[in-house]
Amino acid sequence: MANLYLHEVHKLVNDLIEQETYELAYQVSGHYMNYFSDGYLRFQHLWLPIQLGRPEQTLALIEHSLATEHWFSTWFLQRGPEFDKIKDLPRFQELLCILESKEAEYWQHGMMKPITCVPEDSAEP
Repeated sequence: MANLYLHEVHKLVNDLIEQETYELAYQVSGHYMNYFSDGYLRFQHLWLPIQLGRPEQTLALIEHSLATEHWFSTWFLQRGPEFDKIKDLPRFQELLCILESKEAEYWQHGMMKPITCVPEDSAEP
């Protein structure tokens, strides 16, 4: 595959999805995830197997993410209709519980803190 800029990859994946060329969109998103750490590509790569009738592949990707720094927020997985076809699967519900715990621990331990800016000549953020 050619070397593209991130915005070009986004457009390509969007175009392929609009054309319902899901297998190619899945391959492109997977290929470029190796080059870009990008939430849009991760989301498409996670959602596309469902469109291809391979929900177990999506579940395996979610499960694999648990051992990486790129696990998925439960909000991320429940924000739209993309995962509706698997939302009632017991394995998906189990993964959501694990992710919810992981996310709570993440915030509780202050692994990432909100950015607070203080304007010049001000004591208040």
